[in-house]
Amino acid sequence: MGNGIDNVTILIVLLIFFLFILTWGFNRISILRIRRKSEQAKDLSVIMKHTLNMSNNSVLRLSIRDHHAMNMHGNFLPPEGMSFEESLNYIHPEDRQIYIDFCKKLVGGEKTSQCLFRWDINKGQGLADWRYYRDLGIAEYANPTLETPTNIFCVLTDLTEQIEQDQKNTELTDRYRNIYEQPIVGLAFFGKDGYLMNVNEKTREIMKFQSERDPYYYDTPLFDVPLDHELISRKQTSDLFFCTKCVILERGVNFFAEMCLHPIYDEQGELLYLTLSIRDLTQERELFIKNRENEAFIRLQNEEIQQYENELQYLMEECDMRFWLADFIKNEIAFYKKLSEPDKVLSFKELGSFFINDDMIAQSLSQPELFF
Repeated sequence: MGNGIDNVTILIVLLIFFLFILTWGFNRISILRIRRKSEQAKDLSVIMKHTLNMSNNSVLRLSIRDHHAMNMHGNFLPPEGMSFEESLNYIHPEDRQIYIDFCKKLVGGEKTSQCLFRWDINKGQGLADWRYYRDLGIAEYANPTLETPTNIFCVLTDLTEQIEQDQKNTELTDRYRNIYEQPIVGLAFFGKDGYLMNVNEKTREIMKFQSERDPYYYDTPLFDVPLDHELISRKQTSDLFFCTKCVILERGVNFFAEMCLHPIYDEQGELLYLTLSIRDLTQERELFIKNRENEAFIRLQNEEIQQYENELQYLMEECDMRFWLADFIKNEIAFYKKLSEPDKVLSFKELGSFFINDDMIAQSLSQPELFF
């Protein structure tokens, strides 16, 4: 009987010891798992923080209940945070409704949303300094069954430099596009292999394109065009300026042109593109020829006039003749022996004194407008 009780006692002790070891093992494993997960979470937190520091982003937490936002990473807001209502004062007036709609989407059930707004980094102190921020919002729910989120986490990225550079690039592109499309000169861009890439409307007009991408021009390298193959070669490495008569029978092109070929190279000196400007000189040439003809005609007329003057001068000198010229505005008369300058100038009154007892002549000279 005593031996039986001892055996049961030993069995119970062994069972308790086994349960203790088993419980201790489970607890140890659980502790190791928790520690591993804690270390992983810590590592993940360090990685995320390091990533945020590298990306120069700011993270805010907006409490839906309190309408109050606090910094989670960075110093976008003051240390004490800021109310949602106050923050609207520092958002550009044109962007406030955009930000309000962004928050409404997240409160209304969307998990994530984003918007772009301008923020005054001076926060009302002095002149406003507006910077562009992209806000990526993430809704946090304390309980999945809740319809309204507890917090909204906002990841803010400063895009000011990028947007301003994009605006400058757009303005520059528009400016060059306006210049490119000016109807004064034709412009064409070619790849380094000589194939046409793009042309402006003036080029299409003077080169008589038959379609948007006329195969005759787009499928033929610049170096093989009959117009240019004697002037332009694949070894051309500098600007080339020339005037020529442009004749392309396949397109009915026939005009006098001024052309300029300009190669564009990269930093390593490798050819990237070729630009070609074309200006129709046909009308200018016709005007130039007409002007030359007019100049020749005027020169011939001047020579003939000079010859007539010389002959008249010779006749006047040989015959001792004079001619006179009356000026009714100044009321005077000039007598010439030579064509260049008068020998004598008399007023009509002085001239009348040379006529004796001739009232008719005297009256006509005193009031010439009534008699002449």
